[in-house]
Amino acid sequence: MLFFQSDLAIAQLKLSIQPRSPLEDKLHMATEFWFNRLIEYWTLPQAEQVVDHVRRGNVQIVQIGNFGPDFYSLADDPEIDRFWAGMPLVGIENNLELASSVISQVQDAGARVVGQLSSTLHYGNHETGLGLFGDIWDRIWTPALLGDRPAATAAKIVSLEGSGQPVRKAIKGRPYFSYRGCISNPVWLNTLKAMVRKGIELGLDGFNTTHNYEGFCGCTHCADVIRTHMHRVFSDAELDRLFAGDYASASDVREPVANAPDALKHRYQVILEQAAALRRKNAFDAVFIDYGRSLRSDLLAAQWYHKYGMRVNDERSALSADLWARGEDYIWYSQGPHRWG
Repeated sequence: MLFFQSDLAIAQLKLSIQPRSPLEDKLHMATEFWFNRLIEYWTLPQAEQVVDHVRRGNVQIVQIGNFGPDFYSLADDPEIDRFWAGMPLVGIENNLELASSVISQVQDAGARVVGQLSSTLHYGNHETGLGLFGDIWDRIWTPALLGDRPAATAAKIVSLEGSGQPVRKAIKGRPYFSYRGCISNPVWLNTLKAMVRKGIELGLDGFNTTHNYEGFCGCTHCADVIRTHMHRVFSDAELDRLFAGDYASASDVREPVANAPDALKHRYQVILEQAAALRRKNAFDAVFIDYGRSLRSDLLAAQWYHKYGMRVNDERSALSADLWARGEDYIWYSQGPHRWG
């Protein structure tokens, strides 16, 4: 496994062919595979834009398109720039049909095809029924698309404020509002699994998952994860000192009270970030390693991370060494022009 800079689209991979344990068999592909020629298209290209290049350049990996919630939230909307859906056509079925054709032709030309899939991000407006919050939510849950309908609406499985309202953000230049699925919510993870299953049905050889930087939200699922983690690290007395004498009844366990001891508060916040990094890793493993490779044992898996400004930390720097990139087939960091200096 080798670090590489995504903007140069250069990578190299070598997997061990030594005997492995059952766990290692789950975490790694069954055969040795090296590559050092990869090309990436955020928006799915037409076959004529990529196939000849793959043949002439002997390209080994083609990473293309978007097969996650951002795609499904916008694909039917003719008003938005197709870049934001990561697919070039209007309509879910139209894009999936095109994707199946392009994937097959790229594979025939000699490359493996990895699809991009957001772990959290999608667009819409829960107040007006745009994106996954409207009719799209009902229409994607059919046997022809994503299968059985989940037990909750999209508004219940996104990141929530402590009040229970969806967290949303208006970002200049982007469509509508940005929402993030909650990585602690099992229904959200099942939604991602359905999208992984569909991508594999289309012929994808793997996934590079994007937007892997969400922390905990104000929902009860996140609160349960936080409390379970913190009880392993802090004493009950320490936790009560941090939350006005009653940690068990605290309305938001993400933020200690203002007058909590500074050193204890700082330690809690550091441990909270470690817990969030672990939660992200566990969510990735559940969806792509455990579930994805149960459908296809040689499924390629990677995560899209960032090193803007070459700062010391990144979105998974709080992970322990034995978990950092465990089970991934290549490592992808985006390090392009840094707009903040």
